[in-house]
Amino acid sequence: MGPKFVILITGVAGFIGSHLAKKFLREGHVVIGIDDLSVGFMENIGDIMDNDYFLFIKEDIRHINKIGRINSVCKIEEFMFDLWGQETFSFDIVYHLAARGETYWCQDNSDQAVDININGTLAILKLAYKYNAQHFVFADTSAEYDRSSIYPSLEKDAPTQVTPQGIYSITKMAASQFVRTWTDEKGIGSTLFRPFNIYGPSMNLVRDIPPVIGGFAKNIIKAKDCVIFGDGSKRRDFLYIDDAIDLFFAVKDKRMFSTDSETYNMGSGENYSVYEVYEIVANEILGSNKDIAGLEFQDNKPYEAQLTLADINKTRRAFNWHPKFSFASGIKKTCNAVAEKLAEVEE
Repeated sequence: MGPKFVILITGVAGFIGSHLAKKFLREGHVVIGIDDLSVGFMENIGDIMDNDYFLFIKEDIRHINKIGRINSVCKIEEFMFDLWGQETFSFDIVYHLAARGETYWCQDNSDQAVDININGTLAILKLAYKYNAQHFVFADTSAEYDRSSIYPSLEKDAPTQVTPQGIYSITKMAASQFVRTWTDEKGIGSTLFRPFNIYGPSMNLVRDIPPVIGGFAKNIIKAKDCVIFGDGSKRRDFLYIDDAIDLFFAVKDKRMFSTDSETYNMGSGENYSVYEVYEIVANEILGSNKDIAGLEFQDNKPYEAQLTLADINKTRRAFNWHPKFSFASGIKKTCNAVAEKLAEVEE
C-alpha cells in the first residue's frame, strides 16, 4: 500500500513537530518537515531521518519562497517526483508550528519576533497555496487570553477589545488573523488550535526559562534549586503531549475537507498552581525525601497571566476527543524521560 497523505510540518524538529511527524510516519503518510534549528534539535528527528517517506528541509520559514532559496522548493519537488513518479503533487494538510515562542526573547527581540511569527506565517500560507493544500493547521496560543478575566476561556473570548500586551501574544494573534483571512480568500479550510501548556518528553530544557515541569524535573534531579516567579499561586492548564498530538492528528479525519476556519482550545480543562506542580514533580522524583529539593522565589515576570484554564467543550464535540492522560501519569512519564536524558548526557 502506498502512502496516504502528503503532510507539511514547519517546526518539525521542535517538541510538538517531531512528535507529530512520527505519528504521521507510523501511519504510512509522507511528511515534509521544515526547521531552521534555531529552537529545534536534530536529535528530536534523528530516528526518522532514514525513513523513505520523510524529507527534512533545513530552512528559515521566512525564506522558503525567495528566489535565492529555490533549492529548498526544488528538493521538495524532487523528493515527491522520486516518490510518486509524476511532476505535480499537492499538500493534503499543512501544519504550521514554527514560531519563536519564548515570551521574554520576543520582548527583547520584537523586530525578529514580528518577522518570524507574522511574515513567516505569510510565507507558509503562500507555500500552501502554491501546492494546493487541502487544509491549513495553525498553532495559535492560549496567550491570546492573557488579559481576559473570564474562566474557563472560550474560543470566542479572543480576539476582543481586551487584547494581550506581550509581543509574543500580539504576533501570534496577528498571524492567526492572517491565517483566517488568507485561507478564506483562497478557499482553503483552516483549523487554529490554541495550545495551553503542552508538556512531555523532549521538551526544550535549554531555554533560559525552560517549561515549568521539565525545568523542575531537571533541577531536582541535578540537585539545583527550582525557581518560582511570584509566590507560586499562578495556575496553569497542562496537557500531555500525546493528547495534543491525537488532537492535531484528528484534523485529517474531522476537518481535512472543511472549507471554513475554526478555532479550538487545546488544553485539559483542569489547572494546577505552579507550587502544586513543584510538589508533584518533587514527590515523583524524590518520594518521601522531597524536602531536600531546593526552592527559590523570584519576582514575577511581566506579561504572565495569573491563571489559565481552557474550556474544551467545543474541541470535544468537534473531534470526539478527550484527554487520556492524567496529570499524575503525564508527570511520571516526563520525569522518567528527563532522568533518562540527563543520564545519557553524563555518560
